Amino acid sequence: MAGSGQGLGKVMKRMGASFGRATSSYNIQNAIVSKSKPKWSQNIARQRTIQTRALASFTKLRKRGTTAHFVALSPRTVRADGKPVRVPIAKASFPITARVVAVPEVSLNAVRTAELLNSTEQPILPGKVALFANGAFVGRTELAFVAPGEKFTVFLGVNDRLKLGRALDRKRSSIDRGSKRTEIKVSFVISAQNLGKRPVTVAFTDRVPAVQDEDIDLDDVIIPKGAKRQRDGLVKWTATIKPGQRLSWRIEYQIEYPRGLANKSRRKRRGQPSMRDEISTLESLF
Repeated sequence: MAGSGQGLGKVMKRMGASFGRATSSYNIQNAIVSKSKPKWSQNIARQRTIQTRALASFTKLRKRGTTAHFVALSPRTVRADGKPVRVPIAKASFPITARVVAVPEVSLNAVRTAELLNSTEQPILPGKVALFANGAFVGRTELAFVAPGEKFTVFLGVNDRLKLGRALDRKRSSIDRGSKRTEIKVSFVISAQNLGKRPVTVAFTDRVPAVQDEDIDLDDVIIPKGAKRQRDGLVKWTATIKPGQRLSWRIEYQIEYPRGLANKSRRKRRGQPSMRDEISTLESLF
């Protein structure tokens, strides 16, 4: 075994020396040709720049401490200009639950999402993802690490056939500033119109303030029929809208609090918005 190892070392040494002589000869020939052909010299310089970038990339990969080898699903031609080439290494189908989600308070664009299940025995590594719907590119997103058997959600673009609206109904909204306390009554109308040719089921989310201050009273809350109100104030409901149909819902509530509370909040505002910050926003509507 020792002799075999020494023999292998000699062979590798001879191969290294042979490669060095070939590289030296290659450089000398290029220098001779470049004297009469300027474009040849430019091409050689471009090749060396590409080689330098490739060497830097492989150096970074070596520092990671791990490498992986995969068998490509189909052959690919490696380009000579240094640009990366994508090679498919795996293909899998996942169970999917498609949804249309709308949060009119944040955006008047309804978005399509897909909840998937990694039903394979392999994890999905974190990174950028290109998204296609019905063969059309809809955008890019990023995925975190997804373990086998874990659910994950991806964004599938905006549903441009759904028109949303959220407006303050001023006929049913008011503000009464008393000597000691202020009372605000707000009524928001959320609307959705289906401009498409197929029915669409939409998961809506809005909210009612989550009051945790003893000085603030929340009363007369009205939410859409069938909606569920969570502890954090989020209001969620689902509706199916027929082609050409326009539906509307109302979220209404009344808040009573000490006069000047909003002004104090402006002076003490830090970090995440508080209930007092929200009252300040509501006062600005009037």
